Amino acid sequence: MMESHMNHESISRSGRRRNKRQVPCEPGEELDEYVDSLFRFLKRLVRVMEPFGLPNATIELEEYNLQIFLHSGGVTRAYTFERKKPAWVLCQNDTISLGLTVGIEDARIHYKYRVIQDWRLLFDGDLEAQLKKPKAQLQITQLSPPESEDDE
Repeated sequence: MMESHMNHESISRSGRRRNKRQVPCEPGEELDEYVDSLFRFLKRLVRVMEPFGLPNATIELEEYNLQIFLHSGGVTRAYTFERKKPAWVLCQNDTISLGLTVGIEDARIHYKYRVIQDWRLLFDGDLEAQLKKPKAQLQITQLSPPESEDDE
């Protein structure tokens, strides 16, 4: 009886084989190819998942005794992003960290807000802002589980 084994390896332009899920541990063409394929996947994923929820935040202006509460936030149009700088990678033991600087072409942010002074509500409303060409630095860390002897 023949067993079929699905091998998840690909051959890069340099001719080396690597597992598709494995991040290359050296900067260069192979890492660039990996990041480009990651970006293509992320653009499709972000477009499908919009709008994204944002965390609640509190801004305190002590000199005016004001508190601004931002809640029910979201962001749209975040799928128009690109790499702004070369990626960096750090491989240590079973941990791989990938760092990216991402530029977003255009994003729209909306929040509901409340402004409070001395425990009295001063303002309650909606905030909408359009951000043009913001940059964000991301770090993605992958922890590899220890290999067991049963995998063979």
